[in-house]
Amino acid sequence: TRWSGDWSSDVCSSDLEADFSTAIKYSVSDNDKYYRFRGNVKNSMGKYAQAFEDYNKAIEIEPKEFVNYVVFADLKRKLEQYQDAITYYDKALEIYPDYDWTYYRKGSVYVELRDFDNAIKNYSKAIELNSDDADYYYQRAKIYKLLGKYELAIADCDKAIQIEPSDAYNYTLRADLLDIIEKNKEAIQDYIRSEEHTSELQSPDHL
Repeated sequence: TRWSGDWSSDVCSSDLEADFSTAIKYSVSDNDKYYRFRGNVKNSMGKYAQAFEDYNKAIEIEPKEFVNYVVFADLKRKLEQYQDAITYYDKALEIYPDYDWTYYRKGSVYVELRDFDNAIKNYSKAIELNSDDADYYYQRAKIYKLLGKYELAIADCDKAIQIEPSDAYNYTLRADLLDIIEKNKEAIQDYIRSEEHTSELQSPDHL
């Protein structure tokens, strides 16, 4: 599971913002991480303009740190400024072209733009770099489903289930696909599996 950039509460975020501001004030030299982390906190608090200021400062201090561009792009995506998001993901990839997560995030932007060919291209690159993340296959399967490429979508669901056999969403998507191609018996089996895994997540042991 990757960190989303969200913090548990506004109280916690306020404290963290103050802590990072103190660290910046008394740091012997400029540290891009302090600005980036403070930007993350401000982002979680909805202080987007201030977050951009901190991200820009982080980039100014360390223009060769790809993460600074990724967090900037993530905020652009959050604010639905999709073309800007793509630009900054590309800047990150110029520095670190082998980071699967950047391709995955960039693919999600193309989904928002309904540019499914580029979405698949970026999800596929993420899979090429890291074939052990079930969500990459799941998201690509959803695009294949939209495009009517059901067998490819099912193959991706198969792989996602192989990696994450307890994820109910993988079974639900595969069941929907099997239902479309009229493999009703297999679809019912997957719907049942999905319900079983959903029930497991709702059990007291998982709460």
